[in-house]
Amino acid sequence: MNRDQGSKGGACGDQEARCLQSAPKAKSQKLRPWTPPGATGPWTPLTHPIRLAVRFLVLALLTLCASEATAEPTVHMLSTQLAPIEEARRFTEHILSRFTGPRVIFQPAQLSVFLSRLADRPPHATGEIDLAAGLVVEELQPLADQHRLLPLTDLEPRLRQQGIPDETLDATRPNPQHPRYIVPWLHATYIMAARKEALAHLPPGADPQNLTYDDLLHWGETLHRVTGSPKIGLPAGEKGLLLMLLPGTILPAFTGSVVNGFVSPEAEAAWEWLRRVWPHVHPASTTFHFMQDHLLSGEVWVTLEHTARLTDAFRRQPDTFVALPVPRGPKGRFSRLTTNGLAIPDNAPHPEAARKVIEFLTQPATQEQLLLEEGFLPVTPITDQSAPELMGMVQAAERQNRDPLTQRVHQPRELGHQETDFNAIFLTTFSRIVLRGKPVAEVIRAQGAELATLYQSANAPCVPPDRAGERPCRVNPAMAAEHTP
Repeated sequence: MNRDQGSKGGACGDQEARCLQSAPKAKSQKLRPWTPPGATGPWTPLTHPIRLAVRFLVLALLTLCASEATAEPTVHMLSTQLAPIEEARRFTEHILSRFTGPRVIFQPAQLSVFLSRLADRPPHATGEIDLAAGLVVEELQPLADQHRLLPLTDLEPRLRQQGIPDETLDATRPNPQHPRYIVPWLHATYIMAARKEALAHLPPGADPQNLTYDDLLHWGETLHRVTGSPKIGLPAGEKGLLLMLLPGTILPAFTGSVVNGFVSPEAEAAWEWLRRVWPHVHPASTTFHFMQDHLLSGEVWVTLEHTARLTDAFRRQPDTFVALPVPRGPKGRFSRLTTNGLAIPDNAPHPEAARKVIEFLTQPATQEQLLLEEGFLPVTPITDQSAPELMGMVQAAERQNRDPLTQRVHQPRELGHQETDFNAIFLTTFSRIVLRGKPVAEVIRAQGAELATLYQSANAPCVPPDRAGERPCRVNPAMAAEHTP
């Protein structure tokens, strides 16, 4: 055979296809399936281990996809409320655990984190938070004003059916011509609480339901003399709420304002009262965080505190304690009544699931449980049978808040991340005057200048009881100095 013949396919040449067809076919041999050692029979296509593994993997993936398609999404709830570790634990374990809907991941947050995740974001950015919980006026309404929340107007009929009063619904929808963006959830306020044996030592003729700050001073003096130790306690520890009591309850009772009258003769009188009462305040108050603990131990007989931080005392020993309105001063009785609300960010990934959580949290049964577990006042009506051991506390708060002589103190607005500086000014003033004995007039002038600078830099408005609408809110310009000591 020459090279040319080979290049054409050998001896067949152009007749290759016909040659191949006519060639004798090799006899095929049937392969016998392999039987592995120790096996009772050969592997087949249905029992081969690799094929079985693939089949099981495919079935698992299909099952997972089907379950993800039918399972409800996880709701991420960001909240400035119930932030202390114990409150957050109770809310998760005792409240959310009762919910049979979507899984809820509760994320307590400081205000700065809350604002950065909900307000300080690019427009139309993909969201991570499904449900926001915070103070209605101070934290959620600014988000609504910035069009950062979804409308919830269609929930209003259900909210009314659950018994939420019209006044509460109206307060969380300031303009009825606009959609509802915020659903009321909880109330919170500050009251006075006392051990019942302390009532025997009230000043002659003093009405425990209508005490003045002078009555409280004389009461403390008497208790100190009779028992041999100071029996008034204040939450002045690092995690205590004295920073809320000072601007929200005590100082306005003397000045009739928070910012406008920070530097004034009336403010000097308020700080002088605090200086006079302090010798009759338990000396460890600067380490006290939750006054319920110190009422239960007996080291404190009288205190001013947030209702949520008194719950354990009334729940564990309801016959030992009495709840009373906060005292009134020369300008009247002032109290910071806050309403906490729920809202859905406009970029929430699972808004329908968040609606189900809102419906659960505003049910009367859930509201009663929140009162029992957390001490926050419900927005729905409750009965004496719901929480009998806490009804005294609830009724005292309601009497205080419904009293036409009680004036509401609003949380500062539009200070944003500088709200911590606002709180620091009041605590610094307290420390310098009450704890270190510095001259009252000198300290409030210096701190008044700091407060004025803070509001001017933030261009933040006044809120009641200050001159509402004034922007920036001003400290008395005739009294405030332009320097710090």
